[in-house]
Amino acid sequence: MEDDLKAIHRNLEKLQKEADEKEAVENRKKVLALIRLITNTVNTMAPGKIEAIRYGSETNPRITDYPVVKITAVVSKTYLEICTWTINSSGQTEPPTLTVADITKTVVEGLEKIRFR
Repeated sequence: MEDDLKAIHRNLEKLQKEADEKEAVENRKKVLALIRLITNTVNTMAPGKIEAIRYGSETNPRITDYPVVKITAVVSKTYLEICTWTINSSGQTEPPTLTVADITKTVVEGLEKIRFR
């Protein structure tokens, strides 16, 4: 009986580990898609006037994607920061849900704050 319980416990741990790993992979995919969405949206809003710059991990600058990615919209040439998105891309945390409209609104609000047209 005790051996059966141990076997069941091991199987449950294995299933949980597999589920966690699968979820982490899915979250990483969502994060990469979100990074592309932010970058593409910013870069198409006012080409030559504003651009998105992507920074790597805050914890280890040699790691370009994990666990934290910062994307900053800046005014081209002066690099005056408009707004920044910080995304935990470790795969353990669900990335924020942002749409093109959300990103555009954030950039427009940032531009209004610095009176750039």
